[in-house]
Amino acid sequence: MSPPSGRILHFSLLVVAAFGFTIACAAKEAPSPGAAPTNAPSGLGGRGGSGGSGGRPDGAGGSGGSYTGGAAGVATGGSGGTPSTGSGGTAGSPSTGVDAATPSDVAASDAPIGPPATPPAGPPGSVDVSKHRFSKPLKLDTTAAGAGIATDVAAYPVAVKLSAANFDFTQAKQAGDDVRFTSADGKPLPYAIEQWDAAKKEAALWVSVDIKGNASQTINLHWGNADATSAADSKAVFSKTAGFIGVYHLNEDGNTGEGGYKDASWNEAHGTGIKLAPGSLETARIGVGTRFDNPKGGAAGEIRWVEVAGPKVIKDFGSEMHPISVSAWAYANNWDGYYQTIFSKGDGSYSLQKDYMGRTEVCMSPLTGTNHMCAITGPPPTKVWMHYLIMRKNAPYSSNSLALYINGKRATAITSGGKHIDLPFGIANQSLRGRERNQKGFDGIIDEVRVMPVERNEDWAKLEYESQKEGSTFVTFGATKTAN
Repeated sequence: MSPPSGRILHFSLLVVAAFGFTIACAAKEAPSPGAAPTNAPSGLGGRGGSGGSGGRPDGAGGSGGSYTGGAAGVATGGSGGTPSTGSGGTAGSPSTGVDAATPSDVAASDAPIGPPATPPAGPPGSVDVSKHRFSKPLKLDTTAAGAGIATDVAAYPVAVKLSAANFDFTQAKQAGDDVRFTSADGKPLPYAIEQWDAAKKEAALWVSVDIKGNASQTINLHWGNADATSAADSKAVFSKTAGFIGVYHLNEDGNTGEGGYKDASWNEAHGTGIKLAPGSLETARIGVGTRFDNPKGGAAGEIRWVEVAGPKVIKDFGSEMHPISVSAWAYANNWDGYYQTIFSKGDGSYSLQKDYMGRTEVCMSPLTGTNHMCAITGPPPTKVWMHYLIMRKNAPYSSNSLALYINGKRATAITSGGKHIDLPFGIANQSLRGRERNQKGFDGIIDEVRVMPVERNEDWAKLEYESQKEGSTFVTFGATKTAN
């Protein structure tokens, strides 16, 4: 059943930091950490990335190396392999970090995260918008009347929701192929189409904009060109340089096909549905999302969830050499299980969940011993959309910390913890396939899960919440203009 529209709980809190506190949680299933990660944060020269895989017999170069190394923590990969011999690529070199890694001898499918063989396309090319019959200004407001953030936010993906109330779908091509966005000075902006349903008169799009803090700015939407072909490019919106390594709209119908839940970012770290069946799509916070039917948290081996696994995930979705931020929208039907998880990386790197006492908690593995370190705040509600963002930092590049933001406000945090755990990433369950425990699954709808190897702050958390919530005043649609 779809959640009721217009019901957003600001969760003003019982969830404020005054109510948040930290404890050492009871021992949980926490696998031993693996080898030290090789990623580097901005401003530090990390260990060099592993080399790319060897070239293929058809003459194509090998794949890039890992998302590590490079000056000031820039994500760099190894060079392509030699086509004729198939030898491995060279490793990325460090700036001021420790040692450079040796070339990798793993197969391309097992190689760590690296640039795709074909670099993702950049922003749409020059668009002669004079050929588009219609346009409409969109005002983006970060003053107190809008999102209420003070700082600039670069390359922010703005959600644009179209409906019969603000857009005439009969004037655009059937799939929105003629849609374009430009800045106030006419420069094309990267955009993506998550959903376009002309029959229902509904669409959800994302456009990358450099947001100005405490200001009002305008971008323009253009359409009405029968000769236009699509310039939508999700990888350009959720790019590496914008700080994304995983973006899950969860807009695929229920399935268990390998990689059936697509990563909309450049990284293509796709997820696989576990026990999910057709009919799981629901109207969600932006477009559609996935309903996870796990009453009482589900039984072991029967929990419905999405696993994101593989070498692109094991290290880079949680690393001791760069921060990690993860956000999601969640609409809970019930919190009647034992521990019910919204997202997790192995119940050790980080986990966002309802604990056995009915409280909201974020946890990470301890520096020593077996008890997890958890920051706890008030009980999560049911039947309302809630926005969550966690941000974790690690030694050696920074002191250990894990913070939780709920509906754009800092709710609780903890400042001690241990290493990341080399396990997959789980949506709606802890990511321990084959070792699931009873009543751990989330029961409800999840939308817009984002994994970011950067430190997102309260302004980012607030902008995500304020710009995407029901009744948002961040985006205002102007009147449609018709070209002469």
